[in-house]
Formats: sequence, structure tokens, C-alpha cells
Amino acid sequence: MHLEAELFETIAGFERVAASLYGRLAPELLTPAKQALLAGFAARADVPCLDGYPELLAARDGLVAVANGPAIRDVLLVQGLILEPLASIVYRTLSEQSGVSDAGRTLAALGTASAVSVERSLRLLIENHVGRGDQLFRAFVTVTRPVLGRLDTFGEAVDEVFGEAFGLRFADVVGELGGELLPVMTGLGVERRKLVVHLAQSLMGAGSA
Repeated sequence: MHLEAELFETIAGFERVAASLYGRLAPELLTPAKQALLAGFAARADVPCLDGYPELLAARDGLVAVANGPAIRDVLLVQGLILEPLASIVYRTLSEQSGVSDAGRTLAALGTASAVSVERSLRLLIENHVGRGDQLFRAFVTVTRPVLGRLDTFGEAVDEVFGEAFGLRFADVVGELGGELLPVMTGLGVERRKLVVHLAQSLMGAGSA
């Protein structure tokens, strides 16, 4: 249970930042499902502490720092298109692990529902506030490159601490991210080839074993 608490606290750090940004800049994304997830994190009986994992804490905080853009386009493209799908993939992975507690599975289910609820409103908000096609792609490249570049360091820390215990390999998570992004972005008029090249160049070692 101790390590599970640290894992969910790592995830919760991202969710709290996302909720704060949504509340200020994109309230449509601070859905009841997102609020239920935050309440679930707050209600955990265990008391997690990441102080014993300084490299993980530093990697998480470094990623959060570059994902904390001040404009609505940053929120929609970084939080909505990158970090929400990543969290959703992690939640699905945890829900399938026999070593996760019942409380952990409940949180994972809340997390999955939260990500789905954000996705429902995201596409229209992107069209309205960022645009479509090449205009969207240029903005996506600009705001996501720093975040994607940080995923390598964060992924290594996640693998080191949680990989063996929870079957959580960041290379697999990053690999699935492309599958999540492609239909959304191509549906918004972004050329598939351009998106694939950007992801490959930006992630560089983030999906390597």
C-alpha cells in the first residue's frame, strides 16, 4: 500500500494543477467527473510522501513547471491533448493490475471517467480558441515541445520507482499516446505525417526501453 500511495500522489500532483488551470481558463473542463476524482484523491486513507524519492519528485515538478502555461491555448493543447491522455492510459493500466488495491481501482475508475469527460468538450474548445489544420499544428508544436522533451526524464523516474510493482512502463504509455492523439488531431485537420514527425522528434528517447 505504501508504494501505491506514492504512485497516486504522483498522479494527483498533475491532476491538481490541471484542475487549477481549468478553473481559471477553461471551466468547461473542470467537470463533475474531474471534481469527483480530486475528491477521491483527498479522501485517501493513507498519507503519501514523495520525499523519499527525490529524483521522481524533481522530474514530476520539472514536467509540471513546463506544463503550467498561462494562456488557454496552453491549457487545451498541453493539459487537454498530452497530459489528460497520458493520465488516462496510466489509469487504464492500473485498473488491470492485480496488485492494485480496491481503493486504487476505484481511483483509477474515477480517473478514467474524468479523462473521458474532459475529452467530450475539448475538441470544440480547441476549434474555438486555437483553430484547425496548420494553425492548430503550429500552436501545438510551440507549446508541447518543452513538455514532450521532459517526458523522458519523468518516464525514467516512473519506471525506476513503480515499473516493476505495477507493470507500468513509460515506453508503453508514450507509445499509446500517439494512438490517442492521432484521431483527435487529424479530425481537427492536422496532417498525420506532420504530427508523427513532431512527436518522434520531440519525444526522442522518451519511448525507448
